[in-house]
Amino acid sequence: MSTVRLDRATTEAEHFVEQFFGGALSVVEYGVAFVLVLSVLVFIHEWGHYYIARRCGVQIESFSIGFGPELFGITDRAGTRWKFCLIPLGGYVKMLGDADPASMPSEAVATMSEEDKSNSFFYKSVGQRSAIVLAGPMANFIFAIAVFFVMFMTVGETFTPARISGVAPDTPAAAAGFESGDVVLAVDGRSIHRFEELQKNIRINAGSEVTITVDRDGRNVNLPVTPAVRVIDDGFGGKGQIGFLGVYGPSAPARVAEIEPDSMEEAAGLQPGDLIVELNGDLVYSASDLNNKIRDKADQPVSLTVLRGVDADVAGPEDAPADAEQVRIVLRPAPYTLGGEAEEGAEPATNTDEAEVVGTLPGIAWAPLPNITRIYSNPFHAAYRAVSETYSIGASTVTAIGQLLTGDRSVKELGGPLKIARISGDVAKQNVLSLLHFMVLLSINLGLINLLPVPVLDGGHLVFYALEALRGKPVSLRMQEYSFRVGLALVLCLMIFATWNDLAQFFGIGA
Repeated sequence: MSTVRLDRATTEAEHFVEQFFGGALSVVEYGVAFVLVLSVLVFIHEWGHYYIARRCGVQIESFSIGFGPELFGITDRAGTRWKFCLIPLGGYVKMLGDADPASMPSEAVATMSEEDKSNSFFYKSVGQRSAIVLAGPMANFIFAIAVFFVMFMTVGETFTPARISGVAPDTPAAAAGFESGDVVLAVDGRSIHRFEELQKNIRINAGSEVTITVDRDGRNVNLPVTPAVRVIDDGFGGKGQIGFLGVYGPSAPARVAEIEPDSMEEAAGLQPGDLIVELNGDLVYSASDLNNKIRDKADQPVSLTVLRGVDADVAGPEDAPADAEQVRIVLRPAPYTLGGEAEEGAEPATNTDEAEVVGTLPGIAWAPLPNITRIYSNPFHAAYRAVSETYSIGASTVTAIGQLLTGDRSVKELGGPLKIARISGDVAKQNVLSLLHFMVLLSINLGLINLLPVPVLDGGHLVFYALEALRGKPVSLRMQEYSFRVGLALVLCLMIFATWNDLAQFFGIGA
């Protein structure tokens, strides 16, 4: 009986490895990627502590990547042991007087000589100790800013104007009164310059009301809206939730690139190069806007106003020259039956349980989108954008943490080391830029998590130092010890829970 159970367990383990990582060889690849990514970020974090500690005259006994037994290392001239340890899930800088990686004071602190006191972390001023502790998270943020700074100058970034080219029916955007042609200016007072920024703000605010300010025909309009909650597959066996609004971003202009021979569009008089600017008297801003407007007009006569002979850089009615040749075309959009599955090609997709007949123009191939550009920043603008992007990601992370605490976001979305390993391997297989971007995201998250006011984390130490500054004396060692034990228990429980989430999502437990 035990042999059968062992065989079954072995089979399930092999199935998990095969499905989650893609086989034994991939386990090694993912493991190497995970260790490299985490080791670099941990080194950066601990280097922040190390650098400021040395500047403050603190003697560093060891600089460790990982926990547990040492695998290998070297000792420098200052007596610091630089080492890699067996368990690659963190790291620490052990300073003179530390009893453990959590920087609890050892018994020797009370009997130190004057010379040792001058080199010990625990005899430095509150300001110096705070600076040393804060330096770790700050190093993670500085790393993110530095990577973004280089990327914005050398690789550039996609820039899509924050212009709404269409509004999907029966969506939060439609209910809130958004219109084609609206230009988004701000979300809850935060300036929006790119459509990508609008998307990020909406994704993180699923189910929470936001006020979006748009420019409509030269006047500012505030539109309160609550993004609907969409549950999506996270690609790793689990589910996540994001917000969606129901607007189309800058889309391909409603300019005809090609006409299918002998189609009803050709018979109606449309020609390649025509720019459709009106449907039944309503302005048309893009191909997606037109497709949305004819959706409920299957096999019904519609009147199109097209501009003929205009330059290729004219993308919509707002760009049209006053003397452009206008041609009126009448046709009937062809009926097309949808049913049961999500439509493709538009955001958001609409799920239907019953068949639906929509109007289409199947004989037209639209001109490509001209509005998306790649911009490269000069050093000054790159520095501004790097700080801005780091702040934006950090703010989104803080919002997500708050949603977890209030129950607005499911704790099942928490990922553990297995999920991080999987993502590390996947992005490493793509390209260096994807890997760097993932490392930046992870670095910002690492910095923020360490600032949480939990004893054993940097934020917990800072709370004790703040209390010491207010009271004029340190918090008792016994209180610190008990607090660190509770903090360590909380961190371990969180790691166990996150790892359980990884396993539960893969095996479908509780789904």
